[in-house]
Amino acid sequence: MSLPEAMNNYGLPDETTVRAKQDALRKDFPTFANKTAEDLQDILTYEDLFLSYFNGLDQVQMTKTVQLELEQGNEALSRRILNQEPDLAQLRQTIVDQQAVLDSLTTNFYERIKTQLDVVKPFAPSQLLGELQREVDRADRESDAVAQTFLYERSQHHAATSSPAGGEQATGTGSSVAAPGMDHDQFIRQFKQSRKQYHLLTAKLERARADPATLDGLPTHTLL
Repeated sequence: MSLPEAMNNYGLPDETTVRAKQDALRKDFPTFANKTAEDLQDILTYEDLFLSYFNGLDQVQMTKTVQLELEQGNEALSRRILNQEPDLAQLRQTIVDQQAVLDSLTTNFYERIKTQLDVVKPFAPSQLLGELQREVDRADRESDAVAQTFLYERSQHHAATSSPAGGEQATGTGSSVAAPGMDHDQFIRQFKQSRKQYHLLTAKLERARADPATLDGLPTHTLL
């Protein structure tokens, strides 16, 4: 039943709209659906009565139930975490101890690597080539020294025997003139031996430079 036209000038909703809203109210809030206007006015007036009806709503009860379950679940989870604290502390200490062991092993590993490198360093190709080059230079200097010594002694002897005083000494009228430290045969043998050593070392050096792999794992004394 719709309102007369003269009474509907206040913008009131029509009967269909009112019924639709009432149906929605009964469906969503059945507790308030059957209340009279006086009951609803009392609920809005008195706070205790409002809270009593409000807390009795199904939606509110469901919300409180979910909230209680969440609180209980959080409490149970907190208790489990607290109960596991000793185990977690032990695990943390175990990790600290194992980290200390790992650090010690790592330090020992690097020390061993350094020791190993120090041991093999003298046998590195560059070190062996340098040592071989020094031996070649030494052999060359020794052979030159043999020749220079022989020539110096021969020149000194020749000068002594060529002078008048030296002639008298050589004939026995004066003191004797010292003979050279070695004769020609001795010089040739010694010089040939020193030059042979020099050429052998030079050949080894050239071969090693051409193929450094021949130096791998060989101690210095095997190259000399």
